Amino acid sequence: MTQLQIEHQGRRWRVVAERAIDLSIPIDFEGAQPSCFGAPRASAEPLRVEQFVGDVIAGGSCNCPVLTLIPHCNGTHTECVGHIVEEAFQVTNLAPVMPISCRVATVTPKRLASVRDFVPDPTDATDFVIDTQVLEPLLDSGKLDGCEALVLRTLPNAPDKRVRDWSATSAPYFTSAAMAELAACHIDHLIVDLPSLDRADDGGRLAAHRAWWGLPANSRCLADASRAHCTVTELAYVPDQVADGFYFLSLQIAPMAADAAPSRPVLLPVES
Repeated sequence: MTQLQIEHQGRRWRVVAERAIDLSIPIDFEGAQPSCFGAPRASAEPLRVEQFVGDVIAGGSCNCPVLTLIPHCNGTHTECVGHIVEEAFQVTNLAPVMPISCRVATVTPKRLASVRDFVPDPTDATDFVIDTQVLEPLLDSGKLDGCEALVLRTLPNAPDKRVRDWSATSAPYFTSAAMAELAACHIDHLIVDLPSLDRADDGGRLAAHRAWWGLPANSRCLADASRAHCTVTELAYVPDQVADGFYFLSLQIAPMAADAAPSRPVLLPVES
């Protein structure tokens, strides 16, 4: 049995690697996939170069597929402020090398009609929103103190989130005020089970993304972002058997020189 000991804020924690929980949704190039924003599905086809075919079934000497995917749309991915600024900024530069302290929390989005925070148009009466009131029990409890990452599971938590077509439904989203509150807690890495922090069509504001990265409205300049060191992981899935509480997190990001890349957030349960 592999064991790891981590000292954090004066306490020593024991991590049992065999109990690790993978929160990523694998990209199944042949099977069901989640989708969002009307983007095409991830696909794979054999490499063909002159007489070579990268498909053993088709007579090739080996399998060598050409993979086509959109990190922001085809599965679990981690993104950085490069998503909304003009300058090139790579998410892999922000990948934590060691496990980081993490809190798992469950929230229930509420109907737009009962939201206190300001939510600009466009909206729809059927929207579900995560506002400051939804986050209040978490923010006021002190449970985020000293945590570098936060994993948010939204209810209901149906297993079909792994393969859901989010383009056909209105996914819950965050108000900019709620995201600003989370940013003020000094969380650097946020993991959510939603396709986006913002409404799929929010008029191009991306207000929650901007609040997270500390980027003023309408700015596209990297220098204006006060939290350019932070990441957001979207389209994760937190199984029901994962209890809310304190963990360590291994945030594994594919080494792609881009604003977003497929990722694998792995929860590491701990014992004091």
